[in-house]
Amino acid sequence: MNTFADLLTAQPPFDPADLQSRAQQSFPSRVAQSHLSMRKPCNPIPSTGVFIVIGVASYSPMELQLLDDVDAAHHNWHNHAQVAVFDVLDCQTTADFERYLPGIGLVAQSPVVAIWQHGRLLLKQTGLRMVGDAVRDWQIV
Repeated sequence: MNTFADLLTAQPPFDPADLQSRAQQSFPSRVAQSHLSMRKPCNPIPSTGVFIVIGVASYSPMELQLLDDVDAAHHNWHNHAQVAVFDVLDCQTTADFERYLPGIGLVAQSPVVAIWQHGRLLLKQTGLRMVGDAVRDWQIV
């Protein structure tokens, strides 16, 4: 089942702007149905274990597919990592991204990922290829 990618599936006729708006509104409920957790701004970073935060654009089919891949690989990461996600459309400024991802700095493109281990930021990446490589390296997909 494609929990996230299905957000952008519609039967014609449809208005793309309406579809994207509904995808953004439905994103939190889809997270709740998955093995992922919803990242809230300013929530603390856990001081133990591996914590991974992935921000995606809810209008991007490839970024939503990445979340489906991460969710489907839950059996690979559930014993060694926590994975939280958020919609980058909730961020208008660099300061907004910092509230979700402390230490991330400038975000030029989505998706975005940050990985902490024992509360220390180890990795931050942006862009589909780099984020995909990071989650593969950390055995999240």
